[in-house]
Amino acid sequence: MYSRHDPWFRSVPARISHILPAAAVYLPASPDRVLVRGRSRLHRRPAPPGAAGPLGPESPKGFGSYRGPARIYEYLRTLATKRCEKCGLTVLLALAMITALTGCKRHEPEPDIQFMGYDARYDTKPDFARLEHRYPLGDTVERRQQLALITPKYLGRLDQEKIDQIYGRLTAGPIPDDPYDGDLFLPEGGSGKVRAAEIVGGLKGLIVRLKARKLEALGRILWKGKVFYRDQMVLRNRIEDLAILAPLIDGPLGEIPKIDVDRKDAWLMFPARLYCGQSLLDGRRESLIIDYAFSDEIPGYREKPDFLASRRGFAVRDEIRMIRPGFYLGRAYLDRVFVLNFTLYNKEVADAGLAEWLKSGSPAEECSIGSQRLAVASASR
Repeated sequence: MYSRHDPWFRSVPARISHILPAAAVYLPASPDRVLVRGRSRLHRRPAPPGAAGPLGPESPKGFGSYRGPARIYEYLRTLATKRCEKCGLTVLLALAMITALTGCKRHEPEPDIQFMGYDARYDTKPDFARLEHRYPLGDTVERRQQLALITPKYLGRLDQEKIDQIYGRLTAGPIPDDPYDGDLFLPEGGSGKVRAAEIVGGLKGLIVRLKARKLEALGRILWKGKVFYRDQMVLRNRIEDLAILAPLIDGPLGEIPKIDVDRKDAWLMFPARLYCGQSLLDGRRESLIIDYAFSDEIPGYREKPDFLASRRGFAVRDEIRMIRPGFYLGRAYLDRVFVLNFTLYNKEVADAGLAEWLKSGSPAEECSIGSQRLAVASASR
């Protein structure tokens, strides 16, 4: 909670008066007067003992307490519509400025996901079977509700061990179909740095970190997601900007198949096979594998640039598991070496399947869920 005595709060009227020199907004304990013309200082008038200010309970010194930008926003909106007809325009202008300066937003609720302890040493990393036995995911309505709160932004704030602990407790779920929007993020170490930079350390580690961030930004520009063709058990990747790849592409660009997603054109490149297979992280159960090794056998393959992902290039292999309907967490490998995480999301599938999944928790599993999950499912019947 903030106090009205905080420097940030005292500076808000000054910031507004810098742009609106004729008026500065202040928030007295009683809303009799709202505007003070030609001033940039915050004027406060003590409230009677025990009184409540317009923004909340009385503070120890007799001034209404400040409870965040959202309370200022609501207070000014009320004044503009009810109490200050003559100065409503100025209040609304001030309201717009506070919205811009403070970015009034509702914070997304954080999922309550439990993790086992660990430190930097590899031998402290928990066994996935023990982790899932102690802290299962998705076996009750309450736990599925927590999974439903997971977002790409939340995953991007976690270090790699926590992402691995989430992934190890997921199942593959149904094989997707149609376009999915994608996002990617590099693995973070325990210090919050890119894990590769953490391993190298020192000045070289800093250089690795900067290069990794550039690579991450470039990946987001190039790659926008995947398109699944479930009936053919293949997929293709959505590329929106061909400027970087153009020198590597043979033949006319107009011959590359395209797809329109949300009124944006994307080129379909780098085909891959889909199948259920063993996870390289968690061998207890299968993941949905996206295999580029023999992409030259898939119809529509173009030698350049599609070979880059094949066995003659970087030997890319992805695997994904479902967090909830329409939302998948993935891992990308180059020649069986883990390089980055990614997410896939389809809003239509998510909206259509979320309610039933929360209620029953029974997605159409098409890959093996492993003996541990089977035992839990049998015991719950």
